[in-house]
Amino acid sequence: MVVLIGVWGSRERKISAAYQLFLFTFFGSVFILLALLVLYSHFGLVHDFNWYGLSLSNSRQLVFWFAFFLGIMVKVPMYPLHTWLPEAHVEAPTIGSIILAGVLLKLGPYAIVRFLLNSFDWGFYVYSDKVQAFAAIAIFLASLATCMQVDMKKVVAYSSIAHMNYSIIGLFTFHYESYIGAIVLMIAHGIVSPALFLSVGFIYERYKTRILVEYGGLIRRMPVLGFMQFVFILSNMGFPGTFGF
Repeated sequence: MVVLIGVWGSRERKISAAYQLFLFTFFGSVFILLALLVLYSHFGLVHDFNWYGLSLSNSRQLVFWFAFFLGIMVKVPMYPLHTWLPEAHVEAPTIGSIILAGVLLKLGPYAIVRFLLNSFDWGFYVYSDKVQAFAAIAIFLASLATCMQVDMKKVVAYSSIAHMNYSIIGLFTFHYESYIGAIVLMIAHGIVSPALFLSVGFIYERYKTRILVEYGGLIRRMPVLGFMQFVFILSNMGFPGTFGF
């Protein structure tokens, strides 16, 4: 992703965006690496990376949980570690935005399902309310920022922050229905958001601008793509009958 953005990015700030992506990810990953090294030094290789049932005190669980979650916060991304995402999306080429939205943003919620839900249940009990509060703040701020954007890529990027934080709230409510709903939302976002970035990329390749006001009457010139983009937008906003609903 750093190479895609830094070499094939579309604007002057691509180097800054690549550095932000690298530094934010590196910052979060350091804490996960340290936690893994400490766990390995104490327990060795654990089958299926599942530390549940090991002799971890509640205080140790909280430390390990928080170390893992710092890296996950960057990948979701959650407030206040979300600022790298809009820059990365805007500066990335179309294929970079598709990989970023369809794959990389799912690593955070997947890590919660794969590691935290199984291994450090006391951390969930202590931190769940705080995580939901931060996710709600991210949803509110990202939605407000989405309404203010004129760049089509930034509209999709900021809405992605809100959608991923909705899935985090679902994972932290401890209800089966919300857990399944969070996973469905992750899959839906992994299809719909890349589709929106792809359609924006098609338009940008033809007209060399992503400013919304420049595309009044687009449906007359590109009816098929305009209709498909309309369907994807409906799914992105959770319209009944679409995957996002």
